Amino acid sequence: MIKIGGGKYRSRNIEVPSYLDVPTKNIVRLAIFNSLTDKIHNARVLDAFSGSGALGFEALSRGASFVTFIDKEKASIEVIKKNAESLKEHNYEAILGDALEVMKKFDKLYDIIILDPPYKDEHCYVESLTIIKEKKLLKEDGILVIEYENDYPIFKEIIGKTYKYGKTKVLKGVYLWKSLSILGALTRWPMVTWKSLKDH
Repeated sequence: MIKIGGGKYRSRNIEVPSYLDVPTKNIVRLAIFNSLTDKIHNARVLDAFSGSGALGFEALSRGASFVTFIDKEKASIEVIKKNAESLKEHNYEAILGDALEVMKKFDKLYDIIILDPPYKDEHCYVESLTIIKEKKLLKEDGILVIEYENDYPIFKEIIGKTYKYGKTKVLKGVYLWKSLSILGALTRWPMVTWKSLKDH
């Protein structure tokens, strides 16, 4: 079980698929959404590679208007639907399928896109970011949130801030190809640059 950390579902427990050994750590999840306080209200969120769906449910709890969950594992989608029913949450869709193939067919726009693929799968990171760019899935002032361990070259195409929690890192930022006017949305951060915070 995972406990939701904030918002209307705070302290509510949600189930985790039995195959998932290491869902996003609580401290990482809470840090992500504490940093999105000014962006999450009424946001449309894409939680790709959803796993337990904890990130998407945290978003809904904190005021997101709609969340799209994608996962290739049937067990994940079943648990996400079960958790949504338990929370009486209807503002979501749970799509069973390969996230890369699903996103290729999207013509949707999101305020926040969360990527949490298997850390060692560089292909997933590269392809996900390429698809987001080519399909224009992120709004002009939208934010990317990427959870990872290895510093893959593709991340150099993103300008933002990196938080470090043990081996896990979270990059929150925007693509360099997007209008530089977006950087105004990032001025609340101490520096718009690559930076690692002290381990928690």
